[in-house]
Amino acid sequence: MKLKLLLKKKICLLALMLFSVYTIQAQTTLSAGDIAFTGYNSDGADDSFSFILLAPISSGTVVKFTDQGWTGSALNGTEGEITWTSTSAMSALTVVTILPTGSGYASAGSLVINTAMSLATGGDQIFALQGTLGSPTFIAGVHMSVEQSSYPSSGTLNGTDSDWDGVAVGGSQSKLSGTGLTAGFSAVWLYDSLLTAPGGGTFWEVDNARAKCTALTGTVSQVRAKLFQRSYWDYDNGTAFAPTSPSCTPTSTTWNGSTWDNGAPTASLDAVIASSTTPGNFTCKDLTINSTYALTMGSGTTANINGSVTNNGNGFSGVGTFNFAASGSISGNTISTTGTITVASGATLTTNSKLTLSATSSTVFGTIGNSAGTISGNVTAECYIPGKRAFRFFGHPFTSSQALTALTDDIDITGSGGSTNGFTTTATNNPSAFWYDVTTATGSATADPGWTAFTSTNGSGANAWDQYEMIRVLVRGAMGEGLAGGTYTPSNTKFDMTGTVNQGSQVVNVTKGSGSIYAGVANPFPCGIQMNALTRGGGIASFYYVWDATSGAAGAYTVKLYSGSYILPPFAGYVTAIASTSTITFPESCKSAGGASIFKGTAAQSQVQLIISDSTTKWDELLISFDDNASSDYELLVDAVKFYNPGLDFFTLSSDSQRQALDVRPYADSSSIKLGLTAYNRYNKYVIRSGDFDIPAGTKLYLHDKYLNKKEEIKAGFEYWFDVTTDTLTQGNERFEINMVGKPTSIAAEKIITNAKMQLVPNPAQNDVKVSFANIEGTSYLRVVSITGQIVYAETIQQSNGSVIIPLNNVPAGVYVVMIQGEKERLTEKLIKE
Repeated sequence: MKLKLLLKKKICLLALMLFSVYTIQAQTTLSAGDIAFTGYNSDGADDSFSFILLAPISSGTVVKFTDQGWTGSALNGTEGEITWTSTSAMSALTVVTILPTGSGYASAGSLVINTAMSLATGGDQIFALQGTLGSPTFIAGVHMSVEQSSYPSSGTLNGTDSDWDGVAVGGSQSKLSGTGLTAGFSAVWLYDSLLTAPGGGTFWEVDNARAKCTALTGTVSQVRAKLFQRSYWDYDNGTAFAPTSPSCTPTSTTWNGSTWDNGAPTASLDAVIASSTTPGNFTCKDLTINSTYALTMGSGTTANINGSVTNNGNGFSGVGTFNFAASGSISGNTISTTGTITVASGATLTTNSKLTLSATSSTVFGTIGNSAGTISGNVTAECYIPGKRAFRFFGHPFTSSQALTALTDDIDITGSGGSTNGFTTTATNNPSAFWYDVTTATGSATADPGWTAFTSTNGSGANAWDQYEMIRVLVRGAMGEGLAGGTYTPSNTKFDMTGTVNQGSQVVNVTKGSGSIYAGVANPFPCGIQMNALTRGGGIASFYYVWDATSGAAGAYTVKLYSGSYILPPFAGYVTAIASTSTITFPESCKSAGGASIFKGTAAQSQVQLIISDSTTKWDELLISFDDNASSDYELLVDAVKFYNPGLDFFTLSSDSQRQALDVRPYADSSSIKLGLTAYNRYNKYVIRSGDFDIPAGTKLYLHDKYLNKKEEIKAGFEYWFDVTTDTLTQGNERFEINMVGKPTSIAAEKIITNAKMQLVPNPAQNDVKVSFANIEGTSYLRVVSITGQIVYAETIQQSNGSVIIPLNNVPAGVYVVMIQGEKERLTEKLIKE
């Protein structure tokens, strides 16, 4: 029995030892500055104080607190002592409040009152320590006593921050030296100048003090630095603070390059940017960018801002999205960005003229993206122009007309009268800026008189660059380049314009003249637009022309289908073909975050794109679209006439010999499509490549080079190299054709069946021609068009059945197309004028 009792005692002793070892190991040993005080009260019966952990601790960590003074070598042993123990692991920046009197209280952990502490209203101190009072390791200290024989209204304090009172005669007095604590890092002396005591008189010492909320924001090191400075405390000499430690809801958080110092921002928490390193996606209330820094957002990242932006630094960097989710404004420095600005529904962004959409290349530029909200105030937008002497088609994105002076501070524009009319003066003063006057336009594919030179840069009358208007400007390079002619290397350049930007759906009225089927249209937004997202009114052709300044030696016209995937860049314009005045709607949703030029997607159904280049330069392209409802003859508003380019033309020829940039025709087995090539004295090695390529299943296309008697199948990725020499047979309309082989295996679309009829009598005609028609539904439009696209006669028809006599006395001999465009039908017939 004794043996069993002895064994039990040994087991219990071993367990006690193991527990003791575990307890010792669980304790976190703290160093000076790992705790800071956040408040104390000595008025009334409160006597509470609070502290914050500046290092994480494990469960079981013990910290003692005392209000005894330090003599320089020991605590004076005349006041209280309490023991606080953590009952769970606790993270840094956790705040604990202690009531050291009575039965005691701790907001976290457990508390033992060894000897009750009573903070004196005449001044006192609190030490946090580990170990024992006889052999303490001090962690933090706060002192609130000012020892003087009197409290003058002015004068100097006895004592210093580095040694507090310098004496420790009573419990309210204390030295700091010898504790191992350092003023400003682990100890603080709190007092305030000339507080009025409740009973009268002035005092330096204060009964109650509490840290400001700003002292508790930031990293551990930032909080430590602030809590041990007198300026981060509030004082009250008559009323205890409740609560003892400030109850602070953070108002901001700072991005320091690797983390947010107060947690990630939210829609109700401000963000401060103190590093140019990207913070990734985030949402904030107000946003402040500190001096020398920029908010950097990469591709695919978004900053959601629910308030205002104060830019004390370098604004927005990167190509990400900066979304204003709630109303706000921009203040401070101007924000220049190559990213995308969006404004949410119901929100208003007030720019205060401090927003610039900058451009650093032809594909990197700032934009205003798809937005349901409002932008109030001016926006500056930049347009980047790669170095090449070539014409450009420009439009602007602003609500009001602009003057050419918006451009002449950045690029040279010449014109009649030179500097007298605001232009750059040259020896000839030949004009370099034109607007398209539909009233004089003829639609000529060579030299259309509709292109009218600006006569002044003042922006008044006919010289105004109107909203939605496309203009044509020769860009020679940077200012001063190419004005005297001769050989030179054009530099990259750019211009900027400022105004109130177009917002929301834009309905553009498109008007044509009596002598032409063409009109110019401008991109109305400071953003690229996806052309297949536009809505066309009746009478608008299915195609349009863009001027590609990168093609050839000086640019080239290319044709695109409205149904195709193509992004028209900001500040660009294009030419559309129309039968009558109509509208084109640009919805907000057409805005695209992509850059300029073609956005490669899935090829349009039954469409073939052929591109001609040499080893370094793209020169031209053409489109063939197979449609069983079309004709192999030229059809107005269906087929696109080939405009003449300054360097090289590549085109198809319709069955009636019309040069076409877009050829819409039925697929016909064992038939051919003639190709034309005109290289204007440019003898070189060229290649024909396939671009978009989709043909009916079961069919094949072959490029037939009749000059070399070679045939090669055209497929996706097709290339065919050949030479153009001084031999006239190496180019022209007889060298190339496309052979169609095979019958489609898929079910072809049924040809549109209509009862509408049209007849021309006589044909050929000399003095006049009678156009008879029947079964036309609704209002229709009769046009007689030359093979170059010039309208020589136009009339609106209201009746379904009847005839029209068209005089031909003043019409030159040649081949023409007579077209009747009804609501549900399109009739065309070839007319020969003798």
